[in-house]
Amino acid sequence: MNIRLDIAISNLTGRAARTGTLHPFFMRIKTKKGYMEAVMANARKLAVINWNMPSKEEQYQPTEDTAYTENLKAQTLKIYRKTQKIKYVTQRIGFE
Repeated sequence: MNIRLDIAISNLTGRAARTGTLHPFFMRIKTKKGYMEAVMANARKLAVINWNMPSKEEQYQPTEDTAYTENLKAQTLKIYRKTQKIKYVTQRIGFE
């Protein structure tokens, strides 16, 4: 790919990730895989959005992060309950 195009896409993606509706997506990827992976994932997502909008002739509909947040809360609650169960068992056995 053209190096100038690469730089332009990276700059655009970085700016969009900090201020736009893709910020939560960017932060999730950044937390898991690091900054550069997040920039590249955001660049790909922007490219897909920009390709699909004219080809499908529809407006961009940003996805809500509520499904992700609800899933994360459910997983956190599940882990919390497991740790409480383990804590109860260890107390009953006499390890604590």
